[in-house]
Amino acid sequence: MDDSTFIGCVLIQRLRGLEDSSRYWSPEMVLEHLVITGELFTDYVVALSNDRSITDHRGIADIKPRGGLGKAVIARFVAVHDGLSARLRAEAGPFRSGPTHAHAWFGKLTAEDWLSLTALHLALHAQQWKAICTASSGTAPAATGF
Repeated sequence: MDDSTFIGCVLIQRLRGLEDSSRYWSPEMVLEHLVITGELFTDYVVALSNDRSITDHRGIADIKPRGGLGKAVIARFVAVHDGLSARLRAEAGPFRSGPTHAHAWFGKLTAEDWLSLTALHLALHAQQWKAICTASSGTAPAATGF
């Protein structure tokens, strides 16, 4: 990714599933949020699939990007998401009914639900990324990288 990847914040049109407070982000902020949630959701899947309860009760505000990571966020994003499958193969238990952990919007989720949410969440923020790049340059990016 070149320097244009880290344009400033752009206010995008509403996307279904994206709260208003997340509509004015930069690409860097999108990646940072996906690092935070990717690590967190994977931790939840591993714990719940191994019949372990989760005591982490972070809210929506706790997973918002704080900024300042610069281009280092790219390597963190790649490491988290490229390593997700390997980590799940190595650490996750079977996806059966077991403990749940509450999501702030969706209520109690199983390990399988958290894994499904991970995919949906990435897809939503890929739309956001494209909207930011389109609004900044007037054209959609050829590839988003995720």
